[in-house]
Amino acid sequence: MSVNKIKTYSYKMINGEKKKVPKSKDLLNHQTCKGTKYWYFHVRYSLPDGTRKQYRSAMFATHEEACKAEAQFILTHDCKKKTNTSKKTLDDKFFEYMEENTKNKESSLYNYTSDYKNGIRPFFKGGEVLITDINVYWVKSWKKWVLEHNWTHAHNQRLFCVLSNILDKAVKDEELEENVVKKQGNFTARNDQVLERKKIRYQTPKQFEEYMSVVDKLIWQAFFNFAFWHGLRKGEQQALTWNDINFEKMTVTINKTLSDKVRGGGYKITNTKNRRDRCIALADQSLPYLYKLYDYYSKMDGFNSNWFVFGGIRFLAKTTIDNNLKKYYDQLIDSKSTDYEKKHVIRLTHHEFGRHSHASLLLNLGASYGDIALRLGDTEQVIIDTYAHPYDDLKNKQMRNMLSAANIENKINSIMY
Repeated sequence: MSVNKIKTYSYKMINGEKKKVPKSKDLLNHQTCKGTKYWYFHVRYSLPDGTRKQYRSAMFATHEEACKAEAQFILTHDCKKKTNTSKKTLDDKFFEYMEENTKNKESSLYNYTSDYKNGIRPFFKGGEVLITDINVYWVKSWKKWVLEHNWTHAHNQRLFCVLSNILDKAVKDEELEENVVKKQGNFTARNDQVLERKKIRYQTPKQFEEYMSVVDKLIWQAFFNFAFWHGLRKGEQQALTWNDINFEKMTVTINKTLSDKVRGGGYKITNTKNRRDRCIALADQSLPYLYKLYDYYSKMDGFNSNWFVFGGIRFLAKTTIDNNLKKYYDQLIDSKSTDYEKKHVIRLTHHEFGRHSHASLLLNLGASYGDIALRLGDTEQVIIDTYAHPYDDLKNKQMRNMLSAANIENKINSIMY
């Protein structure tokens, strides 16, 4: 099966060499209906007796028209005998797939369910379409429907993987002969579409100090200070207990994360995102706040080392963290005297406030990608891919200084004298 475009050239042997030669105007007009239709499809299909036939279509004005016609032709003409009679719906296979993957992290299952409910199920008649009825036409139409929503390219690719994984299970269970989703291929960016590298947002130490100047409660002073100077993910910071803090060795152990994206509500503490446990150095800048916080909790009845570092008996909820982060940004903006200063306050998320800012700080201090990866609990490649932009900015700044007139003059003078 293929959709093709009429070529404007042909090949001819000239002096013993195969060369491209433009087609004559008359030939091209004949093949393309006077230049109005360039697309056609070519398929092989089965008759009821098993005989295989070929078919080349008439011409179409657009690639989309040819694709639709191809899918419709296969749907109505291909009599390839089905070897299964499964009556399971897409919903049925989705729930089976989820049951089979209960060992996955709760947050992953939560996101998987969300993707299915919002980006797949609505198109396939609320999940009621039989898996045996999902063919090329269904998949192509679904992909077009997804693109109409203008979701990000990465989101579209994730939806494709969800649907493909569901049908992979059906193939494994011998309920389908092949995975038509996988056969169609994932979403690809158009050749004329420029995918901009997402710029990492972060704060400088000066901006961080400015923000901290309006934070007036110990718990939030300790929390936001720790985020900036250690770069933990939000769930990792939420899950920290006093067992993880070693004041003697000046280290903090990160071996778990907290997720409130749990089916049925509640929360769950699991392994870190990529199971990269680590023991990292405590930053001197955080010690005063941690000592005060420990002293505060240790005077409470029932205190023990299993209490959460940030929150005590109960961890700080994500909404509470986000609301307080916003509250202090509001106060910082209100403290500015001019509209210009107010406009230049950048509101960051917890991930940007802590993790991105800490990584960028380490880059500017000269830390290697490998050292940053160990501290943040990521692979070196992830660090390179994620923080390439601030690293480029740093290198460009260094290069500008190197090429500055003053620096060149100093270098020349040092060589001459």
